[in-house]
Amino acid sequence: MKILKKITKKQLIIGVIILLLIILILFGLRRKKNDAYSTFQVEVTTVSDELLLAGTIDAKDRVNLGFARSGRVKKVNFNVGDVVKKGQIIAEVEQNQLSSQLSQAQANYTLTRVDTSVEVKSAESSLQAQLAEQDTIIEGLYREYLSGDLQAYNSNENERNAINPIVSGTYLGSEEGVYNLDVYSSNANSGYSFRLSGLESGTYTAESLRPGKIGEKGLYVQFVDNQSYGNTQWVIPVPNT
Repeated sequence: MKILKKITKKQLIIGVIILLLIILILFGLRRKKNDAYSTFQVEVTTVSDELLLAGTIDAKDRVNLGFARSGRVKKVNFNVGDVVKKGQIIAEVEQNQLSSQLSQAQANYTLTRVDTSVEVKSAESSLQAQLAEQDTIIEGLYREYLSGDLQAYNSNENERNAINPIVSGTYLGSEEGVYNLDVYSSNANSGYSFRLSGLESGTYTAESLRPGKIGEKGLYVQFVDNQSYGNTQWVIPVPNT
């Protein structure tokens, strides 16, 4: 009984092992059969590849734009991708602040110009007054130079009997030179007249009681009474050199 029991137990273990092997084989064959065929549903779709990289994309040529004044951009004259040529205006900013500053600058300029114009006119008036005063002084000094100590000189040195006539007045002319007086007898109260030449010309009465004119430029001559002046010649240098 013990031997039969041992054999039966051993056979039972073997049989279980064989059964497991058979089940594994069957399962493996079935799985292999199922792996040989797969079912898929075909659909149309978009296939794309993505490449994720870290970095910055930048243009080959770049220009940084800026305005001389800060402000709000009121107009952009080009779109993205447009070709821009030299000298074209790309964008504009509001001009309110600039217009205000321009108006203020123009007002300041006008005020400065008015003030400057007043100062210039005042300076010009002062200068003209000074020049006029200097001209008057210079002219007066020149008149004194021309009219100072005028005397009549006898042209004939051999005739020294007659007393020299007295010259007076202020010479108003601008030319320098001489007056030539050629005295001759006449019906005048003094008994003489003279022909005038040189700086002026003409015929005049030789006055002896009061000064008589020598031409028309402010000079006078008075002959001494009871003197013999007939056929005498006199020279009056202007100025008296």
